[in-house]
Amino acid sequence: MLQQRLDKREWNTHYVTIFGYSAPVSDIEARKIMKKAWGNIDNRNMEQFEIIDKRDEKEVVESWKGFIHTDHYDYVQSFFESSIALYPRRTDELYWCRYNPMTVEESFVDATPVPDDFQTFEEMWDWYQPLIDAEKKV
Repeated sequence: MLQQRLDKREWNTHYVTIFGYSAPVSDIEARKIMKKAWGNIDNRNMEQFEIIDKRDEKEVVESWKGFIHTDHYDYVQSFFESSIALYPRRTDELYWCRYNPMTVEESFVDATPVPDDFQTFEEMWDWYQPLIDAEKKV
């Protein structure tokens, strides 16, 4: 199924978050699959790449240079600083409001940060549930 979707180029994304994966050149097969899915960076001149990694920013950007168009990336060292933690389940909306706002109000979208004090996964899922329920209504 994945191969069929890649072949048809049905996937369309604007914002990708990579969490702690260094994309080593030795991981040839994984890089090949990801590159095929992402495509040519020259055709991705508006998309944004976000990387969550503890390594130095220059090292991180170097390891992902085949996926990042010019300076179209965000680099953070903590999950809680990332778009997926600040705008959970809404990163595509964040992308459009940040990079192509239709109104002044869209330029200033408020974050809904994930709490950083969950004690259990059940607490975390309970917190996410209203966001998931809202998606089902659309």
